[in-house]
Amino acid sequence: MAAHKKLGTWSTINGSNTPHKAVKTCLVLDIEHDAEGKKTRHEARLVAQGFKQASGPDFDETWAPVPNTATSRFLFALAAANASEVHHVDVKTVFLDALMDKEVYIKLPDGVESGCLRIHAG
Repeated sequence: MAAHKKLGTWSTINGSNTPHKAVKTCLVLDIEHDAEGKKTRHEARLVAQGFKQASGPDFDETWAPVPNTATSRFLFALAAANASEVHHVDVKTVFLDALMDKEVYIKLPDGVESGCLRIHAG
């Protein structure tokens, strides 16, 4: 939440004032444990239910910067054939800097806050 606030990626608006249909969301709660079974931390993720949208009225296209399995296997095979090293990088807030050409509206889960969030176009 701090990263979102710092970058100004969203703002709260009245749910009835959205020019587009808001995507419903739910909270996924989890507790992480260490090797001895002790609770180490609590996690909460806000998950958009985009599967409830319809192509056309809700969106024109979809795109995710994720390679398919065949591409990944090819790149790993190429690296192995050339004795190259492969490194994995996970940037937790990389999506916050993604450029968007449209605003997206999501409805917060019941009990969290009333209204909707407007995700600002970049």
